[in-house]
Amino acid sequence: MNHVKTGLNGNNVAVDYINTLGAGAGFNTKELVSALVEAERAPKQALIQSKIGSAEAKVSALATAVSELSKLRDAARTLNDQTDFNAFSVSNSLSSNLAATVTSTANAGSHSVTISSLATAQRSTTGSLGAKDSTLNGGNAFNVSLVIGGVTSTIQVTTATPEGTVAAINAANLSVGAELIDSGTSGSNFFIKLTGQTGADNAFTPSSDPNSVLSFSTQQSAANASFTVDGTTFARSGNSVNDVIPGVTLDLLASTSGSTASISISRDNAIVKNKISSFVENYNTVRSKLNLLSNAEQGGAMRSDSVFKSIQRSIHNLVLNNASTPGTTVKRFSDIGITVDKTGQLIVDDSVLDIALKTSLPEVVTIFTGDTEKDNEVGIKNRGIAGDLSKLIADKVGSTGYFTTQSESLSNQISNYGEDLEALEVRLENLSTRYTRQFLTMQQVIDS
Repeated sequence: MNHVKTGLNGNNVAVDYINTLGAGAGFNTKELVSALVEAERAPKQALIQSKIGSAEAKVSALATAVSELSKLRDAARTLNDQTDFNAFSVSNSLSSNLAATVTSTANAGSHSVTISSLATAQRSTTGSLGAKDSTLNGGNAFNVSLVIGGVTSTIQVTTATPEGTVAAINAANLSVGAELIDSGTSGSNFFIKLTGQTGADNAFTPSSDPNSVLSFSTQQSAANASFTVDGTTFARSGNSVNDVIPGVTLDLLASTSGSTASISISRDNAIVKNKISSFVENYNTVRSKLNLLSNAEQGGAMRSDSVFKSIQRSIHNLVLNNASTPGTTVKRFSDIGITVDKTGQLIVDDSVLDIALKTSLPEVVTIFTGDTEKDNEVGIKNRGIAGDLSKLIADKVGSTGYFTTQSESLSNQISNYGEDLEALEVRLENLSTRYTRQFLTMQQVIDS
């Protein structure tokens, strides 16, 4: 450590205090200075690092809590809309002729379906053109025209081969696709197949210029599907139909040949029960993990955070108390067989839940959803247990919520603690310089 002093002639002289120490004394003053400085550093540094460690542990705990609460919110959101309870099963007497799938917007009931014909796409082919790289039109460029729905598209073929023709047609990105197919085994009998989209309106007319380059024949015409549902006949351009029976998609597979398919849609409370049971499992898992974070006996990082514990209590109360939208006979979870054991975990009585879903489903829906649908979680209103829980968590983990603002505050504290460590080192360096000067003065007296 060099310092500057003024010599007898007025010049500045650099003094190496550290190396000067111990030159003539009977004890090692450099080690003594180091020990004194370290005695000052150790407790102060340990305190700051302890604060950093505590803040970092809280940031980590908050991140864990956000992750767990987000899982609980996801589980709640599977039960916060009225349609979340619209679960159905389907029976179908002619599953080889059609398939039926339902969504939550369907209604229970029975339907009769007959299929006269399927929607088809036009397929047109050329005759054999030879090998895929055979020369067409003497190697000169030519045009292919496609008239689709009364609109003519002209495609220029610059690589005058069957392969080049297919590439040009597909590059045009029209509703007609081209394939190059070998009808033989020698690789010299290729022809071009054009395929449009299903439905009569998607018929097309192909041609080439000059006309002698390509000649097309139609192998299959474009046609609409024709089918009858509950006595009414329908025509559709495709074979997947979702606008005839509300909430039901019919996939037409084959003609029923005069037979009638019976489609029966009935409520499936087992699906709803599984969703409720899954929610309970999620709640129990999240509750256990949050409790670990706030448990004083186990050294939880959030053990002294009163706001964190308050949020835990709010979640607990939402789940165990009367719903914000109680029914007449179903007001809370215990009324449908969901109770709490001595450890605070939720348990499900399957038989009670089954009865509630069978006899009181509208009220079960009410206590979960508040009879809302696709709520945007904006504003204050009663949303039922699942809706209120989702809103509570959304508020707490959002950009202005406690978990975000507290994490930002702790991160700022960690940054400030880092600056405190830097300031401590500056102070200790100054202290080392002062001790060194003092011991040098003492040593000079001893040496004189």
